[in-house]
Amino acid sequence: MRAFVLAALFLACAGPAAAAGAEVLFAERSALLAADRRCDLFSPQLRQALEASTFQARGVLLRSGWTAARADALARGAARDVSNRRCDDPVLARAAADARAGFSGWTRTMGMTFPGGERVWSARRAADPQGFYIRQDIPGPRPAVFGVRRVGDGGSLMLVMPLRPGEAVPATARLSFRDTASAPRSIADTPGRTGHGLASLAASPATARVTHASARAVETGERGARAVVFTFPDATLYAMKGLDPREAMTLTLDGRTPITLYVEVGDIAAAHAFLAAEAVG
Repeated sequence: MRAFVLAALFLACAGPAAAAGAEVLFAERSALLAADRRCDLFSPQLRQALEASTFQARGVLLRSGWTAARADALARGAARDVSNRRCDDPVLARAAADARAGFSGWTRTMGMTFPGGERVWSARRAADPQGFYIRQDIPGPRPAVFGVRRVGDGGSLMLVMPLRPGEAVPATARLSFRDTASAPRSIADTPGRTGHGLASLAASPATARVTHASARAVETGERGARAVVFTFPDATLYAMKGLDPREAMTLTLDGRTPITLYVEVGDIAAAHAFLAAEAVG
């Protein structure tokens, strides 16, 4: 196994040009995480740092044209490369030491952005002015914010959408995404796929799992501006983390006029791992 190589600037790269570097990073981090599971090499904070970097490297590979099967095979191969090394092996020890040194300041970083194909997840260890720890801004005629928002000492998965003057409050909201049990492969993982835009990356009704919002509220801000807030069950976030980072989820708000919004899965798993060391979300 090669010695661990930190490339912090890679975390801001998401284009095809980064794929070669992502392959190396993904293999290295997959190998180190496999060794850590066997030898308990790292603290929980460093383990989360490695997981975040691994998730993001995998996302870059997939967005550059790799299939999920190819990426998973690379991870398995990297894990096999270290499976026969003793926990006190000098090469493994040097790689672990490099990882500790390389990520020494990572847990003190207060915020990171995780670019996807079309959208960006922003993660902060202290909630932003709107109360979000993790957020994806949804542009368009109905701008909104979706992500993990502060609730007490923790966070919950929420959608916040400003309401137009005089607009009736949507009654319910539901989030639909691929049911990985019945559809193990996402539409984004189809070679030669020609669809464009997030709508083309959303699961079809036949393969979708639907989660309904568990709570609704209306917030009033400056000058009487209103926003509707829908809260989704905590388990939804963990289901999202198991999706293909290239695919999309559909948010449907039911009311007098139904509203459809799309959320890119992107590197939500990496963003959540970034915060997990602080037990946020």
